[in-house]
Amino acid sequence: MIGSSEESPLTACARYLVSENRNSDLPVADRLKIQRKKMWGRILGRLYPLGWRGGLLFILISIAKRDTVRLYRNMVVADHASRVIHGALRRIWGADYQDEVKRNRASLTETYRQLFRCRGELKASYAAADVSHVTEFVRLIRLFHFYVIWKAWFRNHAPGAVLMARTNDQNRLALGIAAEEAGIPLAAFDIARVELKKPLPFAVDSAFCWTTSQADNHATIGIHPVRMPVPYLNNMKLPVPEANRGRCGLLLNAKCNIEALDAWLSALAEMQGIDDLLLRPHPGYDTERLKSLSHGSVCDWRQPLTDYLNGLDLAFALNTHAVVDALLHGVPVVYVGGLDPYAFDLHGFVRDGIACAYRGDMSIPADVNAFYSSEDFIARWNTAQFETDPEPERRALLALAGEDDS
Repeated sequence: MIGSSEESPLTACARYLVSENRNSDLPVADRLKIQRKKMWGRILGRLYPLGWRGGLLFILISIAKRDTVRLYRNMVVADHASRVIHGALRRIWGADYQDEVKRNRASLTETYRQLFRCRGELKASYAAADVSHVTEFVRLIRLFHFYVIWKAWFRNHAPGAVLMARTNDQNRLALGIAAEEAGIPLAAFDIARVELKKPLPFAVDSAFCWTTSQADNHATIGIHPVRMPVPYLNNMKLPVPEANRGRCGLLLNAKCNIEALDAWLSALAEMQGIDDLLLRPHPGYDTERLKSLSHGSVCDWRQPLTDYLNGLDLAFALNTHAVVDALLHGVPVVYVGGLDPYAFDLHGFVRDGIACAYRGDMSIPADVNAFYSSEDFIARWNTAQFETDPEPERRALLALAGEDDS
């Protein structure tokens, strides 16, 4: 946990969020551009010179808009665009489980009452975070905004558990703080298939994770690990067909640069003869932005990733965790850098020898076939890290829902 044991969960999380902002692989200038695309980002940018007073003014006005809370079997469900929790619930209770999902929101009166009660703690946490840049200010005030709303919601509700996708989204972080303060068990679901993350700055009772290494890492810090099953552990689809004889896809992320992407697609068509990539947008991405691309076909991001990957012989990919999903499906992956604001090989897939890096002068499919049939790749791609048995996940979710495992 960031900070000292005497700190409140809110102060610890405020320090954590500012630290993560400063150490992020996303450059500050790019984060600022992203924030300015949102109305709240532009407003907070103008309030930044006022410091805490500006932040308090924003919270006072903004908390009137309260997001809907999703409840399933008396468990709060705070999922991610990748729908990691949705997948787990669907495996246990079936595809129609969503028919039982209930929705409500915090009382407006209670929300303002909570702001009045905790304004001193908010101010102290703001001071302890030592904000030094507008992007830190924006993320921190957003954290406080959601914290007040969650505090108000927990005043009138006592769920049996909280299921939360493990990211640094300020709404989910605020939920984690409020759940700890309310004494509600929290289950955090790992989004990253192989990456090891630093501990969250609040109490986590169980961690739903993918690999043996992740499970061991959670257990080391006293968090009960639960293994989630991967759908497939396929052998690699080799050899890769010649250009335009197989089906090639491109796994995008939320921060892809449209101009750079269009130029790369044109170069790929000219140099490799691959001109009909199936473009898979990031979940929730505004696909209107992709209509200007001169090559490729844009797929529906609502299509299950499993179905998309099953139809591919080769996948190109930006910085995305879906690289691991493709490999689990036996689809060779060529990693493409420079098409988003992130650092090259952000997740270390090329460094770790499990993804082939794209080069303008490479020979496709010959170089791809050589890479994925090499002894080096076979030694590094350790499928034994993953689990296909759904029972640990099933037992853990039934227990969180307070249901009998029979």
